[in-house]
Amino acid sequence: MITIGELREEQDKLLASRLLDRGRQALKRHVPLLTPFLDPQQQRVAEASLRTLEEVTHYTYGGYPGAERVRLALMPRYMQNEEPDMELSFLRVRGDFREEDLSHRDVLGAVLALGLKREVLGDIVVDREGAVIIAAEEAAKYIRTGLKRVGPREVAVEDIKPGDFTPPPARTKSIRGTVASLRLDAVASLGYSVSRTKIVSVIKAEQVKVNWQPVKNPSAAVKEGDIISISGRGRLEVAKVGQVSRKGRLHVEVKKYL
Repeated sequence: MITIGELREEQDKLLASRLLDRGRQALKRHVPLLTPFLDPQQQRVAEASLRTLEEVTHYTYGGYPGAERVRLALMPRYMQNEEPDMELSFLRVRGDFREEDLSHRDVLGAVLALGLKREVLGDIVVDREGAVIIAAEEAAKYIRTGLKRVGPREVAVEDIKPGDFTPPPARTKSIRGTVASLRLDAVASLGYSVSRTKIVSVIKAEQVKVNWQPVKNPSAAVKEGDIISISGRGRLEVAKVGQVSRKGRLHVEVKKYL
């Protein structure tokens, strides 16, 4: 059985190599150097790889406590008591829409359509006033001037301060059941409440990610703590893997983010 670890190994190695090179540059130049925004899986790779640079430390921030996507400032360890400039911009997107008319996917798609890469964008928070985009300063100017519409709605973009919005608490739903094994298709079928056949076709169409990495093999193994996501269907967390039932099936608890 192919594991998720094997599927993402090459990408993780490339990321680790880039982070180590940036850490060495920070040490050589005696200045903090920023990384792109990293998702949680990439953050785990960063934590593991940067341990090998004993003279380098890092500061992590994504715009608010608990942010999913963050930047790292890599710097010499003697600078560890300094708080570096993370070069973040906070952009409020307003338009003539109700909260239920707007989704994270809508805003992200509109921003990426400007030609920006995902790595320059942090979290996107949808709330009653519209949305807040956290972005690298170098990307913010393109969003301010270029983002005119989100879906069919016209929008206006303005700068705000970090404390001018409140990230909503994550809403989740626990789903419990049994699966024959910890295959991706089995666990995703349980969590999304759709047939195994349909999930397999979605996985093969490369619409499923595990720990923010695309996976196209339905038999790939998942484990406790893994995050499964399908575009337009939200995210799942494999919250708990329990005991084997009398019929030889595994008890699993999945947390679905609403």
